[in-house]
Parts: sequence; C-alpha cells; structure tokens
Amino acid sequence: MIPQTVRKARILLVEDNDADAEMLQFLLTQNKFNVDLKVIKQGVEALDFIFMQNGYEDSLPPDLILLDIKLPDISGLEILRKIKESEQHKMTPVVILTSSDQEEDLHNSYSFYANCFIKKPLDIDSLKKTIQQLKEFWFSVVALPPK
Repeated sequence: MIPQTVRKARILLVEDNDADAEMLQFLLTQNKFNVDLKVIKQGVEALDFIFMQNGYEDSLPPDLILLDIKLPDISGLEILRKIKESEQHKMTPVVILTSSDQEEDLHNSYSFYANCFIKKPLDIDSLKKTIQQLKEFWFSVVALPPK
C-alpha cells in the first residue's frame, strides 16, 4: 500500500494573467485540501524556482506544476520541455492549464510529455468544477512520485 502524505501538497502555478492567477489561487486553496501554493507570473522565474537557483536555492520542489502556455518571457512549452528533459524533475507532473484552443498547442504539450492539457473554462462555475476535479484527481486518486 502506498502511504498517503500528511504534509501540504506543493503546487506551482505559472500564470501571467493577474485575474486568472487570483481566481485560480482562490480556488486551489479552498476546501479540504492542504495546499502550499506558489504563484509565479514569469517563465524564467518559474524555471529558477523549479531548478532551485537564482534566489530559490532553499525552495522545495513542487508536487504538481500548473503551467500556462502563453507567458511574456518564455513559452510554457519551453518550460515544459526543460522540466521533462531534466533527470531531477522529469517525473514531476505538469498540467497545462491554458486558455489556448490551438490544436498545435495541444499536440506540442503532449509531445513534450505534459501529463494533461486542460483548457480553462470561461465561466466561473465551470472553472470551479474543473479545479475541484483537478485537486481530487491529483491529491486523492493519484499516487505522486516521492520527492
């Protein structure tokens, strides 16, 4: 039997849209889940956090990364590629959470080994339901790799 963790689930949200980031932060930290959420709005800073460099040397690795594709400084797909090429981080689950409905983005996300691709719902009730299902799946159903 795989032991259940009692510590907070560490989630990294990489989202540059302030309104989306605030709403997702609210939804991710609600309910019964014990979540330690880090929100980063820039891709380069997200890489620094993930790879524990440039001021993030003492950070703890995330259990789950929620990654937008469209970021101002570096593409979320490039971040995904770097994560999945890294021996240290390739097993970290990465969920693409984006407003993009481009088939090319979907294809490229899975080509770079995203664990799943979720198109952000436009209405608040659907977004709330999607985030609740995401939390249930990743923190109640799935056994995450050890850190």
